[in-house]
Amino acid sequence: MLKLGNAETVSAYNKLADSYNPQKYWEVHEWNAQVFAIKGRKAAKKLARKLEKDKADAKAKVLKLEELDDDKTVKDEDGLAKVDPDQMDLDSMPPADESPKLLERRKPVNYYEGLPIAKQIAEPVAAFLKRLPPSTTPRSQGPWIWIANPYPIKGGHPDSGNIAAFKQAGFNLLEEYLARKEEVEAKNPGKPPATVTRILRHERMKLEPAIFELAKDKGVRDGKWMLFPTPNDVDRIWRIIAQATWDGKLGVAAKVATKPDGQEACERAAQRLICIYTYDFSDEDDVKRVLLSMRELGLLDNRGDDHPEAARAIYYKCDAYTYLDIGSGNEFKLRASMYSSRDLLKD
Repeated sequence: MLKLGNAETVSAYNKLADSYNPQKYWEVHEWNAQVFAIKGRKAAKKLARKLEKDKADAKAKVLKLEELDDDKTVKDEDGLAKVDPDQMDLDSMPPADESPKLLERRKPVNYYEGLPIAKQIAEPVAAFLKRLPPSTTPRSQGPWIWIANPYPIKGGHPDSGNIAAFKQAGFNLLEEYLARKEEVEAKNPGKPPATVTRILRHERMKLEPAIFELAKDKGVRDGKWMLFPTPNDVDRIWRIIAQATWDGKLGVAAKVATKPDGQEACERAAQRLICIYTYDFSDEDDVKRVLLSMRELGLLDNRGDDHPEAARAIYYKCDAYTYLDIGSGNEFKLRASMYSSRDLLKD
């Protein structure tokens, strides 16, 4: 039987309920997928109404222009009045093939609007870089500095999808593999690890595609190209990536690690991680497109004075593996990265 508690408890909970403001909550969480969906529907209706009004206004302008004097009117072979293109306000005319959906796509969106450690819609890129230089922005402000592509053609944003459900099912897959590994080791005492690995090859070959299919099913599709500039070069590299991301030349978003402190600073003094995200790790064409853009921007060959060896390979990792803590040298013998620049650019 449910007990509500004494009068004091009930009064306290009623006050909490009265103080809750859902509108304020969603304003803070406006990057949430549900908020995007609601805003998208409202924006589509608003744009549809605007499009109809623009068409009506354009038609009225045509009629008005047809009433102009002959010296301002162009006539066809039959002497009928036509609109002189030079007299029309073309900027107010909506393109004939434009639709509310296309217009909505052109509206800038920002997954991280309101997040202090990310670029804001109205903030110039130069001001953003000056406000949050990765070389000096402390880890206390957050582990990452973010910037999003404001006009994504495809996909959502990093950390989207049902991550909790994916992790639960994904760790179950890994535990099943480890259980099978222990069974093989128990049946083959004293056998070298290479023998156990060979026996488990079939299970391991099934594990990787199972994780990828699970990730796609749960909407955890994003992945990232990773760069590791030195602290001395991180501002320069990040400036190029941030501007290109905002201009829509790379992927859906990018992030750079902030400045570590204490012991962590000593351990990571030689490098700083930058991630350039794509919307779907299984879309190899798009993954390669972003890589080619990075090459055009000089991010593969021009690595600065700290890396005179130039074209060192970089690697792409899906976030599914990040969520499952699958890194290099993992006990499942899985490749930590899906693609390498050397493989995709070998042709």
